[in-house]
Amino acid sequence: MDILDITKDLVSIASVSSETNTPVTDYVKGLLDHLGFFTEQIDYHDKAGIKKTNIVGRLGEVGPGVALMAHSDVVPADTWDAPGGPFSPVVDSQRLYGRGSCDMKGSLACMLVAASRFRREQLKTPLYIVCTADEEVGFHGARHVVTGSKLYREMVTHQTRAVIGEPTSLEVVHAHKGTCTIHAVSQGRAGHSATREGLNANLAMITFLNEMKAIYDLTENDPVWHDDRFDPPSLTWNIGINDFTRAINITPAQSVCTVYFRPLPEIDTSSLVERVRKIAATVDIQVEIIDGCLPLWTPPDSAFVQQVLELAGQPKSTTVCYATDGGVFPELKQRIICGPGSIAQAHTDHEWIALEQLERGADLFERIIHSWCLSENKGGTKAQKDRQDEPASGNFTTQTECLVYQESTPDDATLIHKFLEPFVEARQLLPRSQTELLTLLTHGFIVRQGDRVVGFSALEIYSRKLAEVQCLAVAPEVQGQGVGRELIQKCVARAQQEGVLELLAVTASEQLFQSCGFHYALPGQKRALFCELD
Repeated sequence: MDILDITKDLVSIASVSSETNTPVTDYVKGLLDHLGFFTEQIDYHDKAGIKKTNIVGRLGEVGPGVALMAHSDVVPADTWDAPGGPFSPVVDSQRLYGRGSCDMKGSLACMLVAASRFRREQLKTPLYIVCTADEEVGFHGARHVVTGSKLYREMVTHQTRAVIGEPTSLEVVHAHKGTCTIHAVSQGRAGHSATREGLNANLAMITFLNEMKAIYDLTENDPVWHDDRFDPPSLTWNIGINDFTRAINITPAQSVCTVYFRPLPEIDTSSLVERVRKIAATVDIQVEIIDGCLPLWTPPDSAFVQQVLELAGQPKSTTVCYATDGGVFPELKQRIICGPGSIAQAHTDHEWIALEQLERGADLFERIIHSWCLSENKGGTKAQKDRQDEPASGNFTTQTECLVYQESTPDDATLIHKFLEPFVEARQLLPRSQTELLTLLTHGFIVRQGDRVVGFSALEIYSRKLAEVQCLAVAPEVQGQGVGRELIQKCVARAQQEGVLELLAVTASEQLFQSCGFHYALPGQKRALFCELD
């Protein structure tokens, strides 16, 4: 895939938020299908009845992995003054001009090109690509992903790392403010201003506006409402007013005030909202509170942020004051914002992105995929060195490059039987004869460290309805390195491949299995855990 060609294709498909985004989603789905992704489409209609479409794709088996997130809608381009038209992309002076080139179809193209550099069998944990609608007008598409996507539920279950590719000039952003809108309406009655027939809606609104100004002063001047990790550090309580009166001798029949403010992490704004409601009720003004998104905050010293900083070659992360779809995904605890292009280039009447940023963006996303999804680290990334041949499917090395996972064979029966003996003696596992093990090895997985066996699990299939995870055992010296989780996930993936509907585990390691999607079949039941499979 060529990064410039993909970006130009995406930009050439008009997808202003007031129109349908389905054509650009269809284009993205076609590329994901070509790359071998399993895809899920979440459709809805906006308030105007226009069809909108989200696409979520997964490459690889279930597990933590990483999600690259973008949106496909763009802002209007009514005053476009750059070369070509807003949806006729033009390259000039090493820049690509076009609406959405920077925010954020260029970033989406980088994600797709980075994904094309990997094969499904290389991945030990999945790569997700999420592309939403209506980010520019209230994150509506992201909300439909949260409520309607099974793949998103997988991400939450496995706590997938999320990279939202908004334009940051490829700087790593660990936090942004949230958004909230207050819509207040004062109703009056139109009339000639020379008579007593009208009722001026602005009179009640003036009292309301005085209170809005008082809140503005409070939030701008009182440090209680500030977070110095952001610039500006305040809620930016932005007041708008309109009475829609077209002549000076008409008594205004309606007066509308909007307040748009940006909540900060760890600062509770509910008392301010209650103050708005109270004054509105006092002067008989109708008020609606419209939640936008929550603030996003991932600790800058977290392992995730620090690893992305290392991959990006940067000393520290930063914060921004705009909001993203990431504020709608608080169930994902590891989220950052990072993408090519500058926010200063976005939403302008000559929007552009540097070709150099596109190339660097694709390479960075490739390194991110390589770091958290790739099964074999020997070959490096395209940006680092030429690739070497990958191992056969079913064999891969962990990030420690000392643990090798393989499908077990009948030749492994004696080794596995000996490995399981201490667990049987400790009454952690039921005893198994080598004959019984031979049956289990049909769907068994073995972990080696050099010549030693250090882990094993097997899937026993009873029927299309039910299978069970058997003989899960991990050597003490490699416990705490995710080996047990990997083995469980391999059993889950095999059950899905075989079309099994439900997976059973009888275990004392309840939290481990629950983190892999298992749950109790009945309230209060503490013996068997089940996992429903699609």
